[in-house]
Amino acid sequence: MIAKRSDLLLSSKIQAVRNSLSNKERKIADYILANPESLASCTAVQLAEKSGTSSATVVRFCRSCGFTGLNELRLYFSREVLTECSQHTEIQTNDSVSVVKQKVKAYHETVLRNVLSASDEKSYEAAANSLLHANKVLLSGVGGSQVTAGMMMDSFLNLRIPCQYYSDPVTATYMANLLTAEDVFFSIMYTGSNRILVEDMKAARANGATVILLYGVPGSPAEKYADIKLMSSIVPNEQKSTAISVRVAEQIIIEVLYALMEQKATEQGRTVIQVDSFLKAHRLSGNWPLQQN
Repeated sequence: MIAKRSDLLLSSKIQAVRNSLSNKERKIADYILANPESLASCTAVQLAEKSGTSSATVVRFCRSCGFTGLNELRLYFSREVLTECSQHTEIQTNDSVSVVKQKVKAYHETVLRNVLSASDEKSYEAAANSLLHANKVLLSGVGGSQVTAGMMMDSFLNLRIPCQYYSDPVTATYMANLLTAEDVFFSIMYTGSNRILVEDMKAARANGATVILLYGVPGSPAEKYADIKLMSSIVPNEQKSTAISVRVAEQIIIEVLYALMEQKATEQGRTVIQVDSFLKAHRLSGNWPLQQN
């Protein structure tokens, strides 16, 4: 019996199929029901060890519950946690400023915890390695994600990664079509369904470029053309600005990538550009271009 995905709580979905599971799969079910918080950080290997089974059994268990694998099951659970958190942190008309601050803080703390568990470590490693060894990186964002793309460019240039970002979608499309197998196309879009960006991803991949997707909605059209997928697990909330939550989630993912790349760059003997020192040196020496006649 395969469970159908719906709005059921994960615990209810597991209970619904428990009697039809094999003995080994049932061990995993019982472990998750007793330790649901472990899903936030457990890999398939760790879950197998803790439940006394194997990684293959973990995959079979996930499929029996209606998921393609542990990542999708974990994402379902993280969005469930965020939905529950949203209900508990709902802003009331009589809430004081202090209470509002505490509720917003609690919601975003939950967002941050779930963001880092939405994608596995292999995806982060693959993304960091691809970016660090790329001949050129083209960053592309839509809507509010354009802000994230701009911040990414500033950060990545510090690591001497040749990256470009164009706010004009026509120029971005031209550049995406000029990418080669030595380049990386990094697409940022929460819904994963912007037609222009999806077409740009398709074109970049057809040219052999590595395509990285940072998105928030599972099952989106963009997933089909992504070599590496990084998920931000955000649930829309009527009272809180989804745009702000999405930007926070995206920024955390970028910070993790930056830290990984800085770590690898140091190991390779690369020097990081210290922008503040660079600007100060030019101003003090009188070589600042804008000061010249």
